[in-house]
Amino acid sequence: MNAPLRTDSLFARALIFFVIFGGFAAPASAGVILSEIFYDAEGSDDGHVFVELAGPPGTLLDGWQVEGVNGFNGVAGDLPS
Repeated sequence: MNAPLRTDSLFARALIFFVIFGGFAAPASAGVILSEIFYDAEGSDDGHVFVELAGPPGTLLDGWQVEGVNGFNGVAGDLPS
């Protein structure tokens, strides 16, 4: 006859498993995100664009570019350091 399943033993085994192997999980990469964009304003701001990138402190953006495309052509610009 099978012994009844002990949930405390099962819980303890699961906890030990996650404590041991949880440390080997690959860290989540925190990348750069496009957090805000403002374009095509009316009035005196017409033709101006604002783009905000967000990411972890110290993230280097060397070599990155932001390109706006207006249906058939694009305007590219390097990000300031």
